[in-house]
Amino acid sequence: MAVRFLVLILACLQARTTSSAVPCNGTGAPCFIQLGGVYNKGCGDTRYIASSIAMVKIVNGLNNGKGFGVTAGGNENKHFFQFNFSFATYEKDEYDKVGAALAVNLFPRLDFIVGQGAHCGAEDKNTLKMARIADNYQKLYLTQRGPSRFMTAEPQKSHMFSTHLNSDEYATPAIRRSTTLCDRDFDS
Repeated sequence: MAVRFLVLILACLQARTTSSAVPCNGTGAPCFIQLGGVYNKGCGDTRYIASSIAMVKIVNGLNNGKGFGVTAGGNENKHFFQFNFSFATYEKDEYDKVGAALAVNLFPRLDFIVGQGAHCGAEDKNTLKMARIADNYQKLYLTQRGPSRFMTAEPQKSHMFSTHLNSDEYATPAIRRSTTLCDRDFDS
């Protein structure tokens, strides 16, 4: 899936470089990729918005402020891109009244939508609704959600991708080490 996602990004970037009036070669105005999302204020403010803004700042500072470089299609020339990040928020339990309209307004202007992730597990139903809106606009919707039942929920969303990792076993090594240390401490 990571390769498929990378191919989609590069295809988007290549299309941008061939159809844009701006050459994206680092000599003129930067070429921007529009990122953004709609978030529940109760779980999205500090995690998704702050981390996205920090990532945008770091990426846009690469290559002496030109952004990140891509060499595509065997072309020797490197093309440079920066990110813009736009977002909107809605109050808890206000997705149907406010959040959906925000998504319908914002998503058409974005190239990639950064969805809510695992921290917003109670928001799964709204995340799926936003993924459907993104799919209607044929926009990539990237989320950190899983599990499989989430990603395969009907109707299928052809533009939705997830980087979810199974976290069920993350704590196992630490627990084993702690148990071993505790046994030693109590046996002494």
